[in-house]
Amino acid sequence: MRFLNIFSLLWVIAVFSQETLAQVSEKVDSTVQKNKLSKSAADILAQSPDSDWHSLDENQTIYFFFEKPDKTEAKVIMQLSPQTTPLHFKNISTLINEKYFDGLTIYRVADNWVVQWGDPNGDDPALKKPLGSALETLPGEFDISSSELQAPFIKIPSADTFAEEVGFIADFPAGRSIKEGKTWLLHCYGSLGVARATEPTSGAGDSLYSVIGSARRLDRNYSVVGKVLYGIEGLSSLPRGSADSGGFYDDPKQYLKITRVAFLKNISASERVDIKILRSESETFSKWIQAKKDMIGFPYNWGTLDICGISLPMRFPPK
Repeated sequence: MRFLNIFSLLWVIAVFSQETLAQVSEKVDSTVQKNKLSKSAADILAQSPDSDWHSLDENQTIYFFFEKPDKTEAKVIMQLSPQTTPLHFKNISTLINEKYFDGLTIYRVADNWVVQWGDPNGDDPALKKPLGSALETLPGEFDISSSELQAPFIKIPSADTFAEEVGFIADFPAGRSIKEGKTWLLHCYGSLGVARATEPTSGAGDSLYSVIGSARRLDRNYSVVGKVLYGIEGLSSLPRGSADSGGFYDDPKQYLKITRVAFLKNISASERVDIKILRSESETFSKWIQAKKDMIGFPYNWGTLDICGISLPMRFPPK
């Protein structure tokens, strides 16, 4: 009887395995057939109308110049999100317009985490650079009431770990809780956040960081004020700081000087990069997302998307 039970069990396992393999095979065949009939994500973008793309706002786009270790200058272009973090947007704008960041430094590069810049003496009242007319403290803008949003939340199909739903608010990856009625920007690669001390009100935008790794656990714990559009490789390729100190440079000689930070409106034509971004509320975006979800060009379809793996397409001038 014992041997009969064992053989029965093996027979069930064999049948189940065959059925599972058959199901997988059928799904792969279906995906391959669908790929033959569908447009790829690249084709959808190539055939999109110009009206589905938009230029950058001159009052919300930052040009960030710094001196690399080889003494050449790097250019990073960032975009702010005033509708989700209005208080920080106003304060950061004041700091930039009053040239607060000019001459300060990048002083932290934590591997698979963040690059941080500002005043390395910011915690010392006797040595820190004055903030001018900017506020020294602000309430944390970790999330916002969904009813206060001016732009629609464009949901994408994703089984996310950290948020009930994910998608885009204008140009920015975001999460939301239907139950709580809250929406927030995400700590995806290239996101721009406000550094702070332990107190939630200790961040004013005078010290900022860009995500260069996996940092989603910071969602709703730090204010995300925007994202990097161009030049992230200039930040992510910098020498790492000490692992023992969380990526902070131990020697001030390692600090990298910020030469200039300005809004697009104050950047000369010769220094500008003409960037167009796909509108997340456009029909092209909807078709593009569907193509990404359908895994066009791949034999197996996972049926879901990783929000931090979806960067809004951008167009640049031909070289």
